[in-house]
Amino acid sequence: MLLVKDKEAKLRDISKNILDDFEKHYLKIKIPILDKVLKEIFSENEKIDKILFIATDQEIIGHNNTDTVYCAEIIRKYVQKKYPQKYINDVNFQKVPISQKAFTIQLINLSPHDYDSMLEFYSKKLLKFKNELGSSDFNIYVSVTSGIQAMNLGLILSSIEIFEGNCNLIYSSESDKRANLLNLPLKISNSVKVKEFKILINNHQYYSASLLLDDINLDENKKLLLKALNEYSYNRYCFNFEEAANSLKKPITNSTGDLRQKLKMLQNDVCELNEEWYLKEIIFNSEIKLKNAEYIDFLGRIFRFLEAVAIPLIKKYGVILNEKDRLSKDWLKENHKIQSSLNEYFQNKYHVDFDCTKTINRESCIAILEAISEHTAGLVDILNKIKKLSQLADIRNQSIIAHGFKGISKKTLDNCFGQDILNIPEIQLDIYYFIVEEDISYSNPFDNLNSLILQNLE
Repeated sequence: MLLVKDKEAKLRDISKNILDDFEKHYLKIKIPILDKVLKEIFSENEKIDKILFIATDQEIIGHNNTDTVYCAEIIRKYVQKKYPQKYINDVNFQKVPISQKAFTIQLINLSPHDYDSMLEFYSKKLLKFKNELGSSDFNIYVSVTSGIQAMNLGLILSSIEIFEGNCNLIYSSESDKRANLLNLPLKISNSVKVKEFKILINNHQYYSASLLLDDINLDENKKLLLKALNEYSYNRYCFNFEEAANSLKKPITNSTGDLRQKLKMLQNDVCELNEEWYLKEIIFNSEIKLKNAEYIDFLGRIFRFLEAVAIPLIKKYGVILNEKDRLSKDWLKENHKIQSSLNEYFQNKYHVDFDCTKTINRESCIAILEAISEHTAGLVDILNKIKKLSQLADIRNQSIIAHGFKGISKKTLDNCFGQDILNIPEIQLDIYYFIVEEDISYSNPFDNLNSLILQNLE
């Protein structure tokens, strides 16, 4: 601050005159806000490595009388002269001036009152500044005591976005005795990360969500519970049911009441397993793969489902298998018409007779159901649905999960399937209900898990 008697004088002109004869004016210069900011920074740090000044230098004559282009250079000289800092030598500490190379002055030639322009300016310049720093092991102090709102807002938003946890907003008014660090970056950064966490959970990205939890400011007990629920969800999603159950041991021990009951139910869900349960789990898993557009994995789940329903379906109609899940020769002798139908099916499709020495799979299941459906009411509809899903076999065989490297898109699947593949989970459930003879509406357990996770986040 320098008192000037001439009220008509322009800041740009005044500051240019002061800069031209800096040594003469140095002792009269007072910058109380900057002094308090630097004092606060030096109370926590032995030296400053980089200083970035943002100054205005507008192109339009008449609008640039209050520009700070020369003020920035005055402040640089002022800081260098007034604030020598500690420097660690091999033997001892000595005070040296801040190097001129540590200073960067960035000029704004746009209107400093334009909010959009200022946000774009600071976003670009601060990102470049961050990249020039190289390492992420640093503390950034951002003085936000500005007189122009658009500049201040652009600086605050860009600093928090770009420097995240390294950003320290520091504020001091003329009346304050010292500068103060604001808690705003932590709050905003934490709020953004919580939103990211919610998005990951709603998209069933449990592993990534668990990693993000480390950077979210939460009560430690709450964080441990959320970690466990994420671990359970991730392992269950990967069909790793034993580890899923184990991940809830500690939370169950440490919890009480309704939460404990919910956790025990989740643990029991992955402990009492049977064929019907596996079928449902495949359906729910494939539904998520479809929702997340993971079409190759989705296709893999569809054909694993078709393999899994093969044996329960034919057993439902009295087909007898031996211990290796092969058709009983004695049963085939008793049902010679089915044997003939099987041979006819495989001759028409593969030019070979049916081989009863091979384990039952999707193809042989269809052949057996074809033979049985001629004499069984109600089976035709389910058989047609299985055939419908099997239409995707050629695409599956050309993909990375089978014998090729062909990519898969929704359009490709829709065209092959003959209708929107979003209907497939419903078809899977129809087949499941037919096998277990139930008509109960099931909700995807992972959606319920997501709700439990997000409830405990609040």
